[in-house]
Amino acid sequence: MTEANNCKVLIVDDRAENLLALEAILEDLDVKLLKANSGNDALSLMLEEEIALVLLDVQMPEMDGFEVAEIMKSSDRTKYIPIIFVTAISKEDKYVSKAYDSGAVDYLLKPIVPEFLISKVKVFMELHRQKQKIKQQAMELEEANAKLRALSYIDGLTQIPNRRNFDENLEKEWKNAIRTASQVSLILIDVDFFKDYNDIYGHSKGDECLKSVGTKLANTVQRPRDLVARYGGEEFVVVLPNTSRQDAEMIANQMKDNIEGLQIAHGKSSVSNYVTISGGIATLKPTVIMKKEELSQRADQALYKAKDLGGNQIVAYNVDLQ
Repeated sequence: MTEANNCKVLIVDDRAENLLALEAILEDLDVKLLKANSGNDALSLMLEEEIALVLLDVQMPEMDGFEVAEIMKSSDRTKYIPIIFVTAISKEDKYVSKAYDSGAVDYLLKPIVPEFLISKVKVFMELHRQKQKIKQQAMELEEANAKLRALSYIDGLTQIPNRRNFDENLEKEWKNAIRTASQVSLILIDVDFFKDYNDIYGHSKGDECLKSVGTKLANTVQRPRDLVARYGGEEFVVVLPNTSRQDAEMIANQMKDNIEGLQIAHGKSSVSNYVTISGGIATLKPTVIMKKEELSQRADQALYKAKDLGGNQIVAYNVDLQ
């Protein structure tokens, strides 16, 4: 059985000779034939296997074919499986009508003409193949969309979270802090004298510098909910949920030391022979009447002070900075 036509046909009949006869007719088709000699067995198989078509006898003890079809219609797992009734029961209109009302797509009378049955089964084999193809395409499309969604939250240059990611993350953590009455700390980071760095070494080297800085900053935080993102240009931002100002200062200073420790040469820095960063820290315990923008504004004011002091240092916000 080839993968393209990997479909299963279920034959349901209480008489073994009828099962064998139908199996013999269909044995040359590229399908897997499953057999059941009762309605209950058939329903069990349909719950375990993905069935492309059911060839269902009407006259069976305990549960006839019509009852099986009605139960199939009531289950999301089985209600779309096509049914062909294969029976010796009368071809009077009332029986045919009952078959179609039960959910059948066709109604064949015994004795079966082999060519007629084979042609009908082939139709449903092709329908199953097309259904599987559409299902696979839908899965591939969903995977592609998931990758695109993920890419839309990643900075193309540094491959760390981008500004959009940060904005949504801060919104989420701000609301969570209100709910849990906890603190949120924010570190706004700027690469010192980066314009001068680009002027000396060129934009290509500047890009490499930002990649290294972004990676090192991201690797400095340890907790799953901590977020390091590229804020824009040579600026980065760090969201630290449930973090005090003192702990945020410790993390920011560790980041500062780690970046200088990269030893990326900077011939025009007035504070070091290497690329350095400055950081501004703000910490708030949010309430429902506060706006999250206040946290960013305070961190920005603290960063401005750190730059004004010459750079390569960390400043935490206090009211004197206003």
